[in-house]
Amino acid sequence: RQRNARRKQDKLIDKRQEIQNKFTTFDRLIKKWEKSRNILCISHTFFIKLYLIYRDNPHLFDNPKILWEYINPNERVMKFCKIFDLSQRVNLKAKRGL
Repeated sequence: RQRNARRKQDKLIDKRQEIQNKFTTFDRLIKKWEKSRNILCISHTFFIKLYLIYRDNPHLFDNPKILWEYINPNERVMKFCKIFDLSQRVNLKAKRGL
């Protein structure tokens, strides 16, 4: 029953499973190449933000409410042209004035 509810809610252009597969593949490539090569990844800021959240929370797709801790709908997701070193961990938690 819960699975059917998820399918009904999955109305994004990219389906949840497709996004998860992209992240899994990207994560594997990063881990494989990070010690031997410099890696440049250019993507939409929202995709990068989701990937960074997923990297720190591998169960994100089982519990999407985790996003609430990281994304404040009243703020920009990231600054324009933000650069991240994917080998570093950064604090991505959203600041909330609640």
